[in-house]
Amino acid sequence: MGLNVIQAAKQSGATKIIAIDLNEDRIEQAKTFGATHGVISTKDDIDFVNVKAQVRALTNGRGADYAFECTAIPD
Repeated sequence: MGLNVIQAAKQSGATKIIAIDLNEDRIEQAKTFGATHGVISTKDDIDFVNVKAQVRALTNGRGADYAFECTAIPD
């Protein structure tokens, strides 16, 4: 599902598409589908403090305009 969201964002004209995953290989795969940047998350980043900081750095402090959760993990 996440790769389809990336494709849709690209087709919709998004210029910066940031994929976030625990796995570097999946980040690289996301880039082949249109992601322009990748952020590696870790299981110990409970509140996504590090992920948020990296996204803000990639967006000049602004943050994401849209975010899509595609993990299929209810938590």
